Amino acid sequence: MSKSISQSCPLCSSGAEYCHVDADNRKYFNCPQCSYFQISLRAEQLLVEKSDDYRAILSKKSHQAPKGYLLTILMPNVNDWARNPSISIKAEYVLKSGLPLR
Repeated sequence: MSKSISQSCPLCSSGAEYCHVDADNRKYFNCPQCSYFQISLRAEQLLVEKSDDYRAILSKKSHQAPKGYLLTILMPNVNDWARNPSISIKAEYVLKSGLPLR
């Protein structure tokens, strides 16, 4: 990770570090509790509105990412949102090789 910034983890509130990736549109977190994950800035803002239980589920999901994958927490793409407008945040495992890491 380049130029780490300290911040409370948006999933578990532990002390964590992140660096900006994807032209500063995402944060790439390293949390001692949740492990590594990426979250878009907008999804992070919306996550504040979610329950503690929802964030705990994402924390567990991040920690359990399959080898070679990383949890990404993003806004849904237009097609997903059009099919189900109640989706406000999309969390899924993505191959690390397909993610912006800088």
